[in-house]
Amino acid sequence: MIASFLGRWYTVLNGAADPMGETPGAYAGKGVKSGKSGGFSRFFLRRAPFRRFVEMSGETKVFCGLRLFFAICFGAAVLCVVTVYYPLAGVILFLAGLLVLLSRWKGISARRFSLGLFLLSLVIHLGAVAFLTTPIESDFALQYEASRQFAQGDFSFQDTVYFQKWGYQTGLVIWQGTLLKLWNSPTFLRLVNCLVSAGTNVLVYLIARDYFEERAARLASLAYAFFLFPATLVTVLCNNIPSAFFLYLCLYLVMGKGFKRCHRVLIYALAGASLAVANALWPDAPLVLVPLLAYFVFRFLSQASWKNFLHYLKRFGALLLTFLVLSAGMSGLVKATGVNAAGLSNNDPLWGTVLGTNTEWKGLYNNEDGPAIAEKEAEGMSRTQAELQVIREHLNVSPAALVELAACKMKSLWWDRGLSWSMGGLKQQTPALFALLEELDRAMFTCALFLAALGAIALFRRPKEDFKLYLLPFVMFATSCVYLLIEVQPRYAYAGQIAVFILMAGGAQVLGSLWETVTAKWRQGFQKQESFLPRK
Repeated sequence: MIASFLGRWYTVLNGAADPMGETPGAYAGKGVKSGKSGGFSRFFLRRAPFRRFVEMSGETKVFCGLRLFFAICFGAAVLCVVTVYYPLAGVILFLAGLLVLLSRWKGISARRFSLGLFLLSLVIHLGAVAFLTTPIESDFALQYEASRQFAQGDFSFQDTVYFQKWGYQTGLVIWQGTLLKLWNSPTFLRLVNCLVSAGTNVLVYLIARDYFEERAARLASLAYAFFLFPATLVTVLCNNIPSAFFLYLCLYLVMGKGFKRCHRVLIYALAGASLAVANALWPDAPLVLVPLLAYFVFRFLSQASWKNFLHYLKRFGALLLTFLVLSAGMSGLVKATGVNAAGLSNNDPLWGTVLGTNTEWKGLYNNEDGPAIAEKEAEGMSRTQAELQVIREHLNVSPAALVELAACKMKSLWWDRGLSWSMGGLKQQTPALFALLEELDRAMFTCALFLAALGAIALFRRPKEDFKLYLLPFVMFATSCVYLLIEVQPRYAYAGQIAVFILMAGGAQVLGSLWETVTAKWRQGFQKQESFLPRK
């Protein structure tokens, strides 16, 4: 079979008749139309590069072959050298090539790609659930136990100090407890996390394709599907996963270009409702509200008039009013039903700042600040006074120490490895494999961050109609500013990292345009060289 196929190609390339019945003239020029036979070879010969290769003389074919051969050899040599110094280079380049090929597949519509992306992301997440044994510990253990009690109609968890101080955690308890009524197993919660996270991946694609080229949007969404941190975090029963979905659903409703026929005030009201649900699960609403406020202010200033002022006021007012009413309503409902007397409020708002300003612990969680506050409370201070005193003591350092603290917190937020929560068991069993996956995770995020930075710079050349794209770097900036003040963990950057991958599409589009420009010049140079070579 292989021999007959090669023989067929040899006869075609040398001008003889096609053994399957086609003549050489059938492949000449642009008119490859006739015949039902030889479908496989015709598929390739219809492509312009293959047609040009068939039409070349023997000397030109040799010339092209040598160029291709030396290019392959050079690329293989570079890959081998890089792999020696950085073992993950081969894996990263393979993944990059695979993502590029998948993103350039034009034979699939946007709707089918969205479905395929959802299924691919779901399979990857389910694989993480199947192969990882993630223990339920720390705050997640308290929240899961409270969720089990809620599912049984027992609200006694509200009597614990944890839920009295941080009542906003009750939102996650209600979310998980409602699901546990359907199937009382942590596996079910992880499966729901898989569905929600796969939905977030689709939102990445939908937002990106409204502002960037189709292939760039597909590349970014596929890269996020293979990103290890969100793919494995589904095994951890945390707030960030469902909250991020509703957070970016809000952004999609605001930024999406597919709602032009809908009443914009209604769409913004739905965005406010989605933001309220996200905030009830994890209080990240300021990360979106502040950028939205900045967007409307700048938008008004760019088109300053009373008509535009009222226009933007109605939209932002609908979003903000819906958010405030629903947030207050949900908190009041939690109180009225007796689930938690504290509602969804934060009764100890300074605790995060106490931890976040500790220069010795670099803004991370520690076991020293709690006893220090308790000691001051024993002296007669109130909780608030004691926390303010500890914060002042933490900040009573040199400016250089504060700068170092800020740098360490940004490193912990955006750069530190966040796989320990989901892969703690793997880290103990096979530390070498865990270290390799950590390096791969950071390498993938570094590439995404580089492309996102390139895409953010390219925003200055975007038309005014795409001004909403500035919401994405604003979200990243707001995330950084918030966690400069409070306790920091790698998983707190979960929502901000999604914005990175959406902006990654912009950087991929810039590199794609640059590549097309360079290859066009190469093609022109090759055609000039080809004109001096003998042809048939």
